Amino acid sequence: MAGVWGRSFRGLWGNHPIADTPITLVSFTRFKRAYKGAVLDTTERSLGTRHKVLEQAGKVFSEKGFRQATVREIAARAGANLNSVNYYFRDKEGLYRAVIEAAHEAIDADEELQPARDPTLDPKLRLRAFIAVFLRRVMGGQDSAVHVGRLMMMELAEPTGALDMVVDKFIRPRFRLLGEIVRGLMDEQVSQQQVELCVQSIIGQCVHLVNSRAVTSRLMPYLTYTPEDLERMAEHVSEFSLCALRQMGNGNGKGEGQ
Repeated sequence: MAGVWGRSFRGLWGNHPIADTPITLVSFTRFKRAYKGAVLDTTERSLGTRHKVLEQAGKVFSEKGFRQATVREIAARAGANLNSVNYYFRDKEGLYRAVIEAAHEAIDADEELQPARDPTLDPKLRLRAFIAVFLRRVMGGQDSAVHVGRLMMMELAEPTGALDMVVDKFIRPRFRLLGEIVRGLMDEQVSQQQVELCVQSIIGQCVHLVNSRAVTSRLMPYLTYTPEDLERMAEHVSEFSLCALRQMGNGNGKGEGQ
């Protein structure tokens, strides 16, 4: 260091205000602090850009699906350039997988599904909660949970190379949760295969309401898919499913109606 005292920071710091300051022990300490602050500021801005890209990518992918979405549109919405998207995520598939990972973390921390997860609650209430959350997340407003629900529906309709990831992180855990709820509503002697078929039937009702929205709104114009309508649909699917489960397995009220 002895050879640099008296020189300036121009070669180290470019056009920063400190650049023309002679190098002394005091100024070198100032330089280190300024450099550290600049690095932290750059890191914060970098993380902010990455977060904005992820957020906008989730919206675009949920609206258009993986194939129709473009990195250019995502970058434009996020106010970022294409190079930054490639820097953080490598390519569109890498970005898509990052969106799924971020969505998984957000949903995993979400407490909206907690009533359905609570084993101390009546299974009927757990079923009702599960169905209501499913419909709200796919057909509700514009919050992040809704984007995640629509993203999953897009993946089911047009599977991508990330399908296994989606199944492992989202679908299988919820399939098992609903299976646990259905098992609590049926007799012990009912086979696991029959339980899983009942799970598919319940999910099928929900998926139909989602996919047939354009047709349903024409056949049943009084359904405008307001939050109140979604609650009414959830109540109907729940009651319809409970009647079928009682008929098939008499769970949680064995002998009821017999």
